[in-house]
Amino acid sequence: MMAGLLSGRHISHHVWAGYRKEGESMCLAVPMKVVEFIPPDRAIVEAEGISTEISLRLVESVNIGDYVIVHTGYALEVLDVDEAEKTLDLLREMIKAGEKI
Repeated sequence: MMAGLLSGRHISHHVWAGYRKEGESMCLAVPMKVVEFIPPDRAIVEAEGISTEISLRLVESVNIGDYVIVHTGYALEVLDVDEAEKTLDLLREMIKAGEKI
């Protein structure tokens, strides 16, 4: 399902997409939930059953359970939980719609 998240389009200001020329890959940042800290400045984050280790060097005041926008291994922004969950719900809807095509 995460592969589906990574093939979506910019649908919210909480999903950042970097578009490139035709035929090249696209970069997308998605909301991920912080589930564990790795001192001094790293964390494990999770979305849709996928987890990864990221850097927290670019954000302040992150807590377990917070959602962050993750791009290229860095948390870029701490998100409001409700807004992050709404964004993930929209991404799930896009994936389902794409599967029906």
